[in-house]
Amino acid sequence: MVDTLIVDDTPETRIVLSLLVEHAGGRVLGAVGSAREALLWLEAQSVDLVLTDFQMPGMSGDVLAAKIREAWPATRVALISVLDDAALFAKSRAAGVDWLLAKPVLLETLEQVLRGAALHRSRAAARGTTVCDAGRPALEPGNANRGPLV
Repeated sequence: MVDTLIVDDTPETRIVLSLLVEHAGGRVLGAVGSAREALLWLEAQSVDLVLTDFQMPGMSGDVLAAKIREAWPATRVALISVLDDAALFAKSRAAGVDWLLAKPVLLETLEQVLRGAALHRSRAAARGTTVCDAGRPALEPGNANRGPLV
């Protein structure tokens, strides 16, 4: 089971994403309303996956992803956005995002992300490390919500 933290400034979206993650076979350990709250939360507890919105007040999801990648390199990050363009893909790649998901998030897509996060965790455990040294999956414009990215 993939332990997940959900980050979104809209309470209703946090509820829907929580239900989707659980329906897809994951486990939601927390749901917070801002990137700053997420960083504080992650200092106290680890997760396999952070599922975060891109556009949030204070700190955007790509900036949060970069901070997560630096402080908790084994934690996978999926960024959710209504945008699906080359500029966002470039920013996401630079920030260390593992998956870019277009809104609305499909259950099948979330299942693929959870499988990818679980695979990463098992590979890290087999290597005896928590740091991903195998690289990240490629992000390319137009592939949001399509097929496995790992």
